[in-house]
Order: sequence, then C-alpha cells, then structure tokens
Amino acid sequence: MEHDSAVEMFNNALKENIKFSTYTGDDDSTTEARIRQKVSYGVEKLSDVVHTQVKYFSYGIAQNKGNSKKIQSVIKNVVPHAFGKHIVTRPGVITRRTPENTSTNLFLMISKDLYGDKLEAALQQIFNEYSTDIVAEKLAPLTNSQQNESLNGVIGSKNPKIRFYGGSETTNFLAACGVAQTNLRYGYINKTLQALNIEPGRFCEQFNERMTQKLNHDKSRKSTVDFKRRRSHMQSQA
Repeated sequence: MEHDSAVEMFNNALKENIKFSTYTGDDDSTTEARIRQKVSYGVEKLSDVVHTQVKYFSYGIAQNKGNSKKIQSVIKNVVPHAFGKHIVTRPGVITRRTPENTSTNLFLMISKDLYGDKLEAALQQIFNEYSTDIVAEKLAPLTNSQQNESLNGVIGSKNPKIRFYGGSETTNFLAACGVAQTNLRYGYINKTLQALNIEPGRFCEQFNERMTQKLNHDKSRKSTVDFKRRRSHMQSQA
C-alpha cells in the first residue's frame, strides 16, 4: 500500500511539471525498489534519522549535521564505546570515569560495559553496514518523516484500520478529511459546509475553534525544550 502510494504520487507530479529529487523514508527496500522500477525519473532516497538513531550516537549525529565523515566516525565507535574502549575521544560520546578509574556506561540499562569477543564482533559487523560512505551521506541531512507519520495518524483517526472502507468511495472522503484537518485544522469543516451552501451554525463554529486552539496549544507545548527533555527522561526510565 505504502509503496503504491509513493509511486502514484511521484508519477502524478509529472502532470504538474514537477519532479521530486529526493524523499525521506525508513529502510523499506520494497518502496525504494518500486520507485526505481515504476517512476520514470531518478529519485534519491534519504534515510529517516528518527528510524535510524539509537541512544548511543543520536547526540553525535545531531551535532554533526551535514558532515558525513564525522557521522561515519560516530557510528564506527558505537560498539567500542559499549565495550569500554574509550582510548580515543569521539564526537557525540558521553563517558564518565569513576574514582576506581573504571568506565560507567551512561547509555546501557545495566550501567556497565558489555563484554565478550564474539558479541563484540557480531555487533561490530552489524554497525559496519551502517558506517559506509553511502549510508553516512544519506544520514547527514538529518531529514525525517515525522510529518508523514503525523498525517498518517490523523487519517487513521478518520479511517481506522479496524473498519473496511476501501470497497467504496468513502475511504477517499475520509482521507481527504484527514489531509484537510492537517492543513486547515478544524476550520476545514466550516469551509466545507459553506462550500455546500450550508450554514455551519454558532455551536459548530465554536467547537471547531476550540479544537483548533487545542491542537495549536499542544503543538507549541510539545516543541519546547522542557517537554522534549521530560519525554526523553520518561523514555529512559521505561
């Protein structure tokens, strides 16, 4: 479903004389392959930094936006850092030394370094796949698909997966409602009724105004540094 929608969107853009040069997504190889097969022009995929980041090197990636070489260095040193090998100072890595001159790892749940040669070799092999020049260059712009995920959530509230609306035109109207709400907030209801020569009414307008204010307030609150710090703290405690 997702890859079919992506192909349709890129191809429909040609009708308006528009070509998209890049898109941001997770490591879904199916979508990337379909785009290469069915889209007549070249589109470069950038990695979604939200899907790719883990706690170890999220700071390093954020601090080195646009610098693929430093991001590559951060990824390469994730595993050595987890195993207590802090010989070289690395960007984006936080280490604390105890009085006994042993390292306490701040990012592991057990607060101790990992151990075991086989485990280290296996993890290093996995991270080596993400430390190549190609992957680092795709991560460097720090793009993400959070806006798409947000839109999917709004459309999902109108067109829930537990109900089957795909067999009729209803699903198109429900998806359109989700897009309109994302772009116009709840004011889209008033505009839709007015376009149909229907008076929204005072209570309808007041309710839509309250809901729009609530959405805007939540958006502003969630964008503050204090909220993000608290969310990060709560996630670390989970």
